[in-house]
Amino acid sequence: MKKVLTLSDVDGSFRLLLAKVLVQKHILPHVMGNPEKGKGVEINIWDVDTALEHMLVLKFWTSSKCFVFAMNRANDFVRRRDLEEKDQIGLRWDDENFCLGFTLLKNKRT
Repeated sequence: MKKVLTLSDVDGSFRLLLAKVLVQKHILPHVMGNPEKGKGVEINIWDVDTALEHMLVLKFWTSSKCFVFAMNRANDFVRRRDLEEKDQIGLRWDDENFCLGFTLLKNKRT
């Protein structure tokens, strides 16, 4: 999956919004639990570029009809990666390691 980051993804709101259809196709078939109910589902995120692992919670927001990664440590993650609005990220499920791989595909500064 590819996503161009929006201001709300990087402004300290502690969330990363993802389109429902993309999550249903690329993430949900690989996880146990239902992020559309309850407190969501914890998912390991492997940052391919920095070789660091993060634990994020995937939830469904009925108000916006999209999925969101609730990131308790989002500020650290965003700052460490120097992520900005209009950067493009890639997310890919890794069956072998049972995690979601994250990489920065395009940095708006380059």
